[in-house]
Amino acid sequence: MDRVGLLVPVATGKGPPAEPTADGWRLQSEREYLVEGDAAALTAVLDALPTRVARRWGPVVRLTFGNSVGRVPAGPLGTLHLQSGKWDEADYDHMLAGVAEEALSLPFATSAATALPYARDSELADEPPYHALVWLAHALLDTPLRPLLGALNGLVTDPHRRLVRSEREVPVELARSLGPRTIDDILSLRWPLQRVQSGQGVGGFMPLRIAETSVQHSLDTAENRFVKAFLDSCAHLVARVRTRSAALTPDARRRVARKLDAVAQALAPIRRASMWRAVGRLTHLATGSSVMQRDARYREVLRASVLLRGASRALPLSDDQVTQLLEVKDVALLYELWCGFILLGLLRELLGPPLEVTPVRDGAAGSNVPWGLRARWQTGVELAFNPSYTQTNGWHGRSRSVDLRPDLVVRIPVGPHAGLHVFDAKFKHDGVDGAVVEADIHKMHAYRDAIKGVRSAWVLFPGAKPVRFPDSEGSPSGVGAFVLLPGHVDDALRDHLAAVVN
Repeated sequence: MDRVGLLVPVATGKGPPAEPTADGWRLQSEREYLVEGDAAALTAVLDALPTRVARRWGPVVRLTFGNSVGRVPAGPLGTLHLQSGKWDEADYDHMLAGVAEEALSLPFATSAATALPYARDSELADEPPYHALVWLAHALLDTPLRPLLGALNGLVTDPHRRLVRSEREVPVELARSLGPRTIDDILSLRWPLQRVQSGQGVGGFMPLRIAETSVQHSLDTAENRFVKAFLDSCAHLVARVRTRSAALTPDARRRVARKLDAVAQALAPIRRASMWRAVGRLTHLATGSSVMQRDARYREVLRASVLLRGASRALPLSDDQVTQLLEVKDVALLYELWCGFILLGLLRELLGPPLEVTPVRDGAAGSNVPWGLRARWQTGVELAFNPSYTQTNGWHGRSRSVDLRPDLVVRIPVGPHAGLHVFDAKFKHDGVDGAVVEADIHKMHAYRDAIKGVRSAWVLFPGAKPVRFPDSEGSPSGVGAFVLLPGHVDDALRDHLAAVVN
């Protein structure tokens, strides 16, 4: 392997080399890279990247990204632009938004965790605001078009205004306009009269004072109060995490400080805008406002506010895995989670909202569940995320042999298709024509053979060629693979679910 210049990432194995960009490097996340340079520069690279990505390897730093996508600041290396195959950050954002919106709409049980945190640092695991901070940094700084930052800047430049009508009582010689109350005051003799020159007033008399009506533009609207409250919430979040981070190790404190500084710097000019001096405190949320619903800028802030609140609520994922969702942007991990919520959404279309969503509770032999949710509908249909099956225990079944943990299991309680229908998300295909990998079909046969009660087993994969091997013509039982891509849900999957639940 050739070693090239100072702080140049060198790819190991076969494949395209690191490609320089205007602000850093473009890398294929499936490959590993070595970075060489002086000790201070390498230390700066290690400080800038998560430990799971960058590790010292003798005199160099070894970069391992797995299936990460997106832009990663890497200190002296600049910005690393990561791609996983043909998947980029836009695909990642599409899936992340879908998971977040679906999770926030679920009727979680009071004893369960209640939504999706976008990332978590294990050293701040007991302090939910950090989850929200990572999401806020993503929404403001990481998304390609930065719609939230653009919306906030647009609102400061051209905010919504309303007309405010006011009245004041002035000496008659200072009045500039007349209104209905002016006439009423004159006729009712509210104010003492004074004699005026002939031809003026009424019968030569005019009141000493009159009411004058004026109309002015005001920035103190319910919509602007909402945006101001959102900005205050963001500033409060930054302050809370900054205080909490003082207890971290030096490396973790520097990593958190960079995120805090980036968020504060992005919001500072918006919060300093003079318009906020004229805007009062929020007293009620004007979600029914036509401005909030029709103006894309206010609508984006409303969406961000909902997701920011949800970001500090906890879906039962391990610290290590939720950190990967945004800190490392592991597209394979998110693909598995996204497939689960796509399946949940399809079942919602068929059966309506679930009655509740609770954590899957396995026994001691199968309690190590990476994430675990169980959605239950009134008909008795259930969906479980990552249930475990051992020889002694399992979710509505047991394994005859080895321990198994499918990604998703749908249980149909009664009817001709009663039993378990298994789905496994695989972020891969054969790399040639988009077909499913044969070994993954073998795994589906293993599920059917090992777990009693499994009627069908299916791969969910980002390929191009779905395949089905039914037990009989037209039967929903069997094995196969359905295609799931951002923006595309295989119609065959919809038909399969409709067949088994009906």
